[in-house]
Amino acid sequence: VGRKLNVDALLEGSLQKKSDLLSVNVRLISTKDGSVLWTSQDFVKPIVYAYELQDTISCNIAIELRRELCDALPRQNTNNSNAYQSYLKGRFQWNKRTGEGIKKSIEFYNQALNLDSKYALAYAGLAESYLQGIWYVPFDSKEVLPKAEKAARTAIELDDSLAEAHTALASVYLLDWKWSESESELHRAIELNPRYARAHHVQASFYLTLGRNDEAIASIRRAKELDPLNLIVNTDEANMLFVANRTDEAFDQWKKTLELDPNSVYTYRERSIAYQVLGNESASIEDYSKFLELNGESAEKIVEYRQTASTNGLKAIWRKNLNEILAKEKRGEKISFITPAVFYTLLGEKDEAFKYLEKAYNDHSAEMVLLKPYTVFAPLRSDPRYKDLLKRMKLPE
Repeated sequence: VGRKLNVDALLEGSLQKKSDLLSVNVRLISTKDGSVLWTSQDFVKPIVYAYELQDTISCNIAIELRRELCDALPRQNTNNSNAYQSYLKGRFQWNKRTGEGIKKSIEFYNQALNLDSKYALAYAGLAESYLQGIWYVPFDSKEVLPKAEKAARTAIELDDSLAEAHTALASVYLLDWKWSESESELHRAIELNPRYARAHHVQASFYLTLGRNDEAIASIRRAKELDPLNLIVNTDEANMLFVANRTDEAFDQWKKTLELDPNSVYTYRERSIAYQVLGNESASIEDYSKFLELNGESAEKIVEYRQTASTNGLKAIWRKNLNEILAKEKRGEKISFITPAVFYTLLGEKDEAFKYLEKAYNDHSAEMVLLKPYTVFAPLRSDPRYKDLLKRMKLPE
């Protein structure tokens, strides 16, 4: 583990919870020879002071190693232990990046806010869940962007020094095409807490949207340094390397992510798309089948997908999915206009793809942030209509 994470020591510990009390015993172990560098007495605190308990342990280790790690410690944001536990559950569900997980995270954040209406972290988390729900549920961006902005602003009003709150507002601005406002909030978040991995992650997405690929990769790698086991961050590093045409590095990073967790749903989905772009249909089918399985789809649907794709190719799948979406639109149901644009691009029908990209633009769809970085749209990039869309969105060519 030490070699894989490139660290000199690991913190090993045991935790016990009795009623509202947490008891933690930790020791620091050298990855070179397994020797114990430091061991603690038991640390005991009420669960609501878990952040303070983390700080106490961290500072004790820091003192032993003579490191100056304790300059900027996070503050406890609520005095209600049940609200804090609901917040943690929300964060856990949000980080799954599944439709069901996003919806559950919103429930948990609302539970936390019902218990403590001034819980700024829960408002920030709620904003992030609304935003991720655009991609994973999916939510209608026109409906949830105002909700997300309201939650993020409430968090800032309650605690302007909270990096999580400024990061959430930066994410709102990013999906609302307000590039300068998003960049400003990201600088503020990182200034407040340079070690908050999510801020660097959103900053990487910001740079990617604007086509600043080298800066995006630097930011996502900083996020990974701070949160090395985060599967979403690890997968997004691969995604950004792929966008930057560093294909071998991208596939190597996807492989490393699956070594961390062979059941990473998001990783299989993203790598499947990359295989599609490269024309490797068999590999794309395998990865997408695994994605469907891990995402809870029925065995019958997976078999149907594999048979259709293997017999008639991925174009048959794209056409089938496209027809289902168009049927919804014809019935008057709300659809994401970017999705037909993707399928039409994959099918080589550029005029229809631009028709739906124009609809997405006129709808001010959050998903239009994919226009510049999404490799699926590469066949459109030489078309004057593509460049005109970038210009109107105030994105660099």
